[in-house]
Amino acid sequence: MDFELSLKLKADIYDLMQSKDFMKAMDLLELYSDKYGSDPDIVILQSMFYFKLNDLQIAQRILEEGIQKYPLHEDLNYNIGFIYENVEDYHKSAFHFYIAQLVTKDEMLKEELSQKLSVLLSLLKVPVTNILLENKSSIPKVSVIITAYNQENYLKQTIESLLSQTYPNIEIIVADDCSTDGTESMMERFSGEYRVNYKRNTQNLGPGVNGCHAFYQYADGEYVLFVNHDDYLTDPNYVLKAVCLLESNKTLSFVFANCTKLNISTGEEQQTGVYLNEEVNGLHYFMFYETRDYPHITSLLTSVFRRELLFQMECLLEETMSKDLFLYLKLMLAGNVGFIQDNVGVYRVHEQSISYNMPPQYDYSTIKELDSLRGFANKNYFPSDELMDKWLGFRIYAYFRWRFNTLRVQNNYDQIDKIMNFLRQKYSNAYILLKKDAEESELQ
Repeated sequence: MDFELSLKLKADIYDLMQSKDFMKAMDLLELYSDKYGSDPDIVILQSMFYFKLNDLQIAQRILEEGIQKYPLHEDLNYNIGFIYENVEDYHKSAFHFYIAQLVTKDEMLKEELSQKLSVLLSLLKVPVTNILLENKSSIPKVSVIITAYNQENYLKQTIESLLSQTYPNIEIIVADDCSTDGTESMMERFSGEYRVNYKRNTQNLGPGVNGCHAFYQYADGEYVLFVNHDDYLTDPNYVLKAVCLLESNKTLSFVFANCTKLNISTGEEQQTGVYLNEEVNGLHYFMFYETRDYPHITSLLTSVFRRELLFQMECLLEETMSKDLFLYLKLMLAGNVGFIQDNVGVYRVHEQSISYNMPPQYDYSTIKELDSLRGFANKNYFPSDELMDKWLGFRIYAYFRWRFNTLRVQNNYDQIDKIMNFLRQKYSNAYILLKKDAEESELQ
């Protein structure tokens, strides 16, 4: 549809209503809806039409149907808040004014909504938290999964950073994998917090299985955020920003943002510094992941996923300790990638992390999983065998380029030699790239 034509039609409808030519306005509304379908602007114009005819019941119904499709739309929330205020449903009015205030970037409107909220809350004699609790199901739920094991001090900061998020419908699932450091006692301080759901495993599952178990057993939100027990968000509006972007663009399978890498040993901080468009083609990102124009995604901390697509792509069931790699690659196949430029959190790097303590057997199972994903992508998205063979070679190379750095720090050169011999026999493309890297490193 031509964007300029759409704007003109909507402007014409609005002008007709302002001049009280309601018959022509309705004819044009019906023409627009029949030809182009309904969007938030048309929903608002339709409700305005009936409001001007003093039929608040129909105006309210139209806005309620619209808000179900676009729950975080600024103008829809403002207008339905206005209607609820007129029919004296002040609880719902306050909630929608609150959402409109959260999502708007218009400072004058923020101030107006703040004043409206103040009047309504004074009238109701209840805090805004009560209003949010009563109405939170009106907006998509975000399930935040924290896999926890023996990081009591870090975990507290992680949870508090999530409780500071302005987004009203968050459930924080803490999956404690039988910690022995006082985590269970520390979690008692959050026992009265309805947004925190503490689950302690009856036996230690291990970091990969723990996250998978928590997702499939406990997460029921429309969106899912995985947070390690030692990372934390610094932007209180990040979840709101991510959900707004996902809601406004249904082609996105996940959203991520920049963050800060903090080396615990040295205290050094490094900004990820990614620069991308707000929407990136997912298939392109899959094919060229970790090349110049499709950079590495540093941490799950900033990644908000559509839960239905995680199920659809059978995520977290892979036999690997690098499950985040497969989360990204599979969701890139499932949809486009959303990006928010802001730096929103801190990702800690230390020697207790999974990447520093990965058992050698997972080196081979990760190769197997990448080979399996290559077959899936070849069958469903990229029919060229040659293209996918090159993709697989580069993916294995990129994985071990990262993995070998850790093994060198650990002086585990025997494992490096074993992997290189295996790749030389089975995956020559990856072997050649890694061998070239090693030779160039020796020359420097």
